Amino acid sequence: MRFLIDECLTTALIPVANQRGHDAQHIALIGKAGWKDWSVTQYAVAGDFIVVTNNAGDFLKLYAGRELHPGLIILLPSVDRETQKRLFAAALIRLSVLGELINQVLEVGLDGQDITVNLYPLPDSSC
Repeated sequence: MRFLIDECLTTALIPVANQRGHDAQHIALIGKAGWKDWSVTQYAVAGDFIVVTNNAGDFLKLYAGRELHPGLIILLPSVDRETQKRLFAAALIRLSVLGELINQVLEVGLDGQDITVNLYPLPDSSC
């Protein structure tokens, strides 16, 4: 799988993905720092990247308007670098079972010290 990590998250997520055999790029390291979220979305969809972000509000709106997308991972809440790595690792474990994330959102968060994972379709075709 290919991941595009938003600049709001640490570059330390790249090796978390790479160690599990995935390709990961970070917005800041590919010369796209400061890009608007809609530009990140277009780049990700064109390159078949799953976006990894903690900017739920903007990306949920952008992806809700897309008929087809490679998927979205949202790490919540805004946390330190080591916790981001733990949450992303949990997302990758879940993805290893799911396979693909096409037209789905995987939200990974915390309930106290416990990691929570929520998967749902976007756009929601049941409406």
